[in-house]
Amino acid sequence: MSGQGACIRCAPNAPKNPEEAKEAMLERGFIVLVDFLGTGKPWLSHCVAAGHIVAPRYGRGPSQPTLID
Repeated sequence: MSGQGACIRCAPNAPKNPEEAKEAMLERGFIVLVDFLGTGKPWLSHCVAAGHIVAPRYGRGPSQPTLID
């Protein structure tokens, strides 16, 4: 299927569930401080481990949510 583009799970513009994204961030040690802006955009958060305000990016690969530093 060459030239078809990414599937709905991998496409950068694929819809993401904000609650699932928020939960994934919490599982990785971040408490989000603002509403979900979209995949790949800095997301203002509180790092639980270090106590700092940070802005990691949330993305989704084919199998699971990931954080992009």
